Amino acid sequence: MTVQVISGVRDTVDSKYGISFCRKTTDSPVIIKEVRKEGIFAKHGLVPGMVVKAVNGVEVQWKRPTEAATLLAQTDVGQEVSLTVESFTGTVHRSNKYQKWGLTLKNSTKMSGIYISGIEDDGLFATTELAAGMKVIRINGKRCPREAKDVINMVAQTGDDLELVAIHALPQSPEDKENSSSQPAAPRSTKTVESAAVNREHPALALL
Repeated sequence: MTVQVISGVRDTVDSKYGISFCRKTTDSPVIIKEVRKEGIFAKHGLVPGMVVKAVNGVEVQWKRPTEAATLLAQTDVGQEVSLTVESFTGTVHRSNKYQKWGLTLKNSTKMSGIYISGIEDDGLFATTELAAGMKVIRINGKRCPREAKDVINMVAQTGDDLELVAIHALPQSPEDKENSSSQPAAPRSTKTVESAAVNREHPALALL
């Protein structure tokens, strides 16, 4: 896991934090729901779906989103506020060309971006902290493309070392924010990125 502490200061009464929180189920951690461009956290690399572990050092990960928001609201103008956030990282090395990444990615029809839809038990990513339903935000330090075909091309050029950074998928709608939005697992496949390109039955599916 990658943990970051992001700090900012609301300089005036009119300035906004520009951030909101939610959770997928009552048993899920608090995550970032939205980061607005006009907020003080807009340029700090925060992404919707990141787990919020603490606000101003106070643990909020397993509390209600409203409690996290209240801690922000209680911070005075001119006082530094900090958010401790978490994302998930899977780093693997392929020692020979016959080893499989064992990861299935696809575009979501309801939410933008690339999501993990399946992880094979005998693939290299099986022992990482990544899980089906997570959204991929970075590949080998670069922002993840929006289209599966572009992901395939990127992975094909990475060589034998591959690192993915992922976050929780957001609920599908504000009204459904207490329900899980994990993607269903895709059928297992033994294809690798070199031979897959784009699956004809699922044109937005990247098989790694």
